Amino acid sequence: MEAVVSTQSTWKQWYQRRVHGKQWYQRRVHGKQWYQRRVHGNIPKLDTFSPSDPFIVVSVQDPKTKRWTEAHTTEIVWDNHNADFVKRFTMQYIFEEVQMLRLDVLDADAKDANRRTGKAREAVTDFIGTFSCSLADLVTRRDKRMETRMKDRRGRVVHGANKQPSSLIIRTEEVNDCQDVVLLQLSGRGLPKMDLFGRADPFLQMYRATEDGRWAAVAKTEYHKRTYNPDWKPMLIKVQQLCNGDYNRPIMIRCFDWNANDAPDFMGEIETSLDQLLRADRPMVFKRRNNPRKTYGELIVRKKRLRQQHSFIDYIRAGLDIQLMVAVDFTASNGDPRDRGSLHFMGQHGQRFHQDNDYVQAIKAVGQVLEPYDSDNMIPCWGFGAKLAGQNAANHCFPLSLRNDDIELRGVQGIVDAYRQALPNLTLSGPTLLAQVMQTALSMSTEPFSSAHQHYTILLIITDGVINDKQASTDTIVHCTDYPMYSALIPLLPMYSALIPLLPCTLR
Repeated sequence: MEAVVSTQSTWKQWYQRRVHGKQWYQRRVHGKQWYQRRVHGNIPKLDTFSPSDPFIVVSVQDPKTKRWTEAHTTEIVWDNHNADFVKRFTMQYIFEEVQMLRLDVLDADAKDANRRTGKAREAVTDFIGTFSCSLADLVTRRDKRMETRMKDRRGRVVHGANKQPSSLIIRTEEVNDCQDVVLLQLSGRGLPKMDLFGRADPFLQMYRATEDGRWAAVAKTEYHKRTYNPDWKPMLIKVQQLCNGDYNRPIMIRCFDWNANDAPDFMGEIETSLDQLLRADRPMVFKRRNNPRKTYGELIVRKKRLRQQHSFIDYIRAGLDIQLMVAVDFTASNGDPRDRGSLHFMGQHGQRFHQDNDYVQAIKAVGQVLEPYDSDNMIPCWGFGAKLAGQNAANHCFPLSLRNDDIELRGVQGIVDAYRQALPNLTLSGPTLLAQVMQTALSMSTEPFSSAHQHYTILLIITDGVINDKQASTDTIVHCTDYPMYSALIPLLPMYSALIPLLPCTLR
């Protein structure tokens, strides 16, 4: 029963699962929390002068190699043995496979501990406990709830300061397909005094009712120092996260008083629903279960706005035309194409392009993903940073086909064929300037569009990663934000990340 384990640790974390690509499940790792009075959580105390600062690392085991790969991490909940995690995760559930999961609970000693990996994380964390199970064990639970005890690295049950076992609770829930988002700005008025020698530091935490009759954390505001009348920042929350698409599903809003180096104090709670929040035209009153007749301040909904978000598939089904464009870097920093270490390596004499070089691999890998969304399969392509035959200066935007009247190429294979024909006829030069090719692509993407004909341009810039006109490229990016265009830089050198988005824009 809930009350029997009231001193257990509390972590909450969501996972979503798909069954054969149709059904989705959410998993949450969490525990119980008493709000009417202060209790001592059962996470072992690892910090000398304050409670532990837990977060959870979720790893997935490869069924063939049996190696564990880190998949997700939660946020850090500071100074709290009864941590309440809000972050959710999405993972694919495959019925016919045994999918093993491992949850490692760590104590953070640095603000970015949950973002570090490997040795860097080990230097700023302490190990609390772990738990492993299969995904099938969670999905097949009749009550969609698993309660388990953490163990140390030797397999022994972890105990807290009160000598009781530390436990985790994992839940699953089927998720409705809902793309709506809601903007809420909340304010508190007349909140109760909690500290003897100072004012309250209030923050809100929102919960939704679970199918087993309990509450699950879904959102959290920032805290405001020394005030009884806070105005919290606007929150943009997915309706799926807030109420799983059910606007009448019960939602609990709890107000807490933040404490440095200690767990927060409960101030009051309001049970409502998203439908009631959207229709709220008067303040709501905070209550406590142990004294339901008394009020503990008011909650005011200052802003409420519901917005429907469409998925990529929705745009495609509605007739959106995706225009793919490609630009290839032919600067000398890529290396001599005759050199095996060059990104443009053409192969040994007599065996040119016997194997795909780095640029061909990148064109195929990315192009084959995006090619099906281009309705006419005709892809504008350019090269930049090379000297063409008969020219003494580098050209920073020329057709990959080397023919001014033939900019568009048919499909990914057409791009590869044009690249292989052009490379031997070019002299790699420099510097690496991106602004001109971006402006050329932009000029082609600004053709008129209407509700019946909508288009969106994706420009792939494949380069070694060096950029010599950063300011000009930045200015072009800023200018492009007014148009339906997305540019992505794909650097091939190891010291650069695999895919760096340069121009994230909103579909229009």
